[in-house]
Amino acid sequence: PQQYPPQQPDPRQAPAPYEPQEVEVPTHAPKFSLWVGPRVSYLGFGGSFFVNELGRRETTGNFSGNGVGFQLDVGARISKRYIPYVFIEHSFMGQGHRFEGTDAKTTTTFYGLGFRYVAGDVDSVGFLTDLSIGLRNINVTNGSESYTMSALEIFKLGLGAEIRVATLFSITPLASLSGGVMSDTKGTINYMPGHGDGLTRPTYHNGETIDNQAPYVVLSLGVGGHFDVFGQ
Repeated sequence: PQQYPPQQPDPRQAPAPYEPQEVEVPTHAPKFSLWVGPRVSYLGFGGSFFVNELGRRETTGNFSGNGVGFQLDVGARISKRYIPYVFIEHSFMGQGHRFEGTDAKTTTTFYGLGFRYVAGDVDSVGFLTDLSIGLRNINVTNGSESYTMSALEIFKLGLGAEIRVATLFSITPLASLSGGVMSDTKGTINYMPGHGDGLTRPTYHNGETIDNQAPYVVLSLGVGGHFDVFGQ
């Protein structure tokens, strides 16, 4: 039989198997996510809380100095730009003039519903508008005494920026203005003795409705850090 020379191996090597490389996705705002995070603010009151029995305005400074507030937000990011949410803020305020020299402490709690809209480049730095409505309580305590005023703040406006640090995290500096009129009371508290007007406690107390109301405002400047949980 005819002999054939053995076949020589092909000197060319077979190509390496193709391995698709991961494409790095740039930082961006998720289209949908569970939106949650804290916020810290420096805030103060202006205006008055009511008109007392002498016909004089009880300024906000008589009950509260400036202070620091801590807020928790929980909501949903929708189509990147829209964020409805619920919130609760608790703030530790400075002592008011009526209580100087005592151990009185003033706090305020604000909770309700909010809505955010991010304009511009939402994937980088966007312009932030924040609207909210809620119930605010002002509480002054001194030992066993406790006095609370409450109001519905129907409008709070915040303007700032949403800075996208990572796809699932953003920082939001924000300046806010809100206002209202106190309407209800709970409990009572004694003022520091020796005030020139002779008043010893709030005109409206122990569940009385504040009939002679006066408007107040709240100014705040703060920053928040929010996570877009489950976002992509």
